[in-house]
Amino acid sequence: MAIVIEEENKGNSRLFSFGLFFIILIIIGVAVYYLFFKNPQLLDVVAPVKLQSIDELAAISKFDPKKVLDSSFYKSLKQVIPYPSPPPAGNGSPFGVF
Repeated sequence: MAIVIEEENKGNSRLFSFGLFFIILIIIGVAVYYLFFKNPQLLDVVAPVKLQSIDELAAISKFDPKKVLDSSFYKSLKQVIPYPSPPPAGNGSPFGVF
């Protein structure tokens, strides 16, 4: 029996690296296409079905804010949380730490 020692065949690794490079190139190409060239699908209907009637939208335009402000319910409301006070503007000392 003879022992035969041969060098590794580099052809398979080159083929594998070429295939891997080709697959990565395809993935990058598809990603670039979807990011920059594909137009997004636009929505056909923005408003819900209930608001498609123009009469309901026209009734909203007849809103009278003075009627709301003069109502007894609005006047009975109390403010529970006080208005926030603004912090002092600027720095008290121009040479101090900011």
